[in-house]
Amino acid sequence: MKFFNLRIWIIAFLAILPLSANADSGLPFSAEENADGARFVWYVLQRSGMEFDYLPADHFPESPSFRAIEHGLQDTGDVAWWPHLMAIYDPNFPKARELPLDVAIVTAKGPLSLTRLEEKMGPAIFYRYGKSAK
Repeated sequence: MKFFNLRIWIIAFLAILPLSANADSGLPFSAEENADGARFVWYVLQRSGMEFDYLPADHFPESPSFRAIEHGLQDTGDVAWWPHLMAIYDPNFPKARELPLDVAIVTAKGPLSLTRLEEKMGPAIFYRYGKSAK
C-alpha cells in the first residue's frame, strides 16, 4: 500500500513540472548541480518518501537502496540510468500531457523520449527503490 501511495505522489509531482527547459522550475538546485540528473531524481524521490543518500549518476549503481530490474519491467518511479545521466521513468506522463507514448523519461528540464535516449546512449538500466541493505 505504501509503495502505491509513493507512485501516486510521484505522478502528481511530475504533473506540475514545466514542459519547457527554459521555464522557472522552482527546484532547489541549479542546472549545474543537476547536470547528470541525479539531483532531480534524488529530490523528487526523497519528496515522495523514499529515503536514500544522494549519489551522482556515475556512482548511483552503488546505492544499497536500489536494485537493477529487467528492462521492460520498469514502472512509475523507477530510475532510468546511463553512466552520465539519470531520470525518472513515468509511463503515465505522456498520457496526461498528450505526448507520444515513448516520452516517459522525466527530467528537471522536461520530458524526454526513451527511444531517442536509448538510440543515442544505449539501453537504459532501470533501478527500483527498496529498503536499504544497511
